[in-house]
Amino acid sequence: MPRWKSKFDEYRSDELAVLTFGTEKDLHAAIDLVWVGKLQGMPFGVVPDGESMAVPKRGIPFFAGAGIRFIEKPFAT
Repeated sequence: MPRWKSKFDEYRSDELAVLTFGTEKDLHAAIDLVWVGKLQGMPFGVVPDGESMAVPKRGIPFFAGAGIRFIEKPFAT
């Protein structure tokens, strides 16, 4: 398991990605993974569109491994 920085703000923008989820089910599965699942403790950012979250790039394989469908986009500040 990667070692996470303690705060989302400690990551450089090139260390982050935005994941956009195609369904509400995938979004909820991603939130569960971060809040109570394998990625618990990983900092993340909420994107105002309600369909996306910003995460450290090192966490992306865990979302894919959990069968969560998403589109990865670069993080823009």
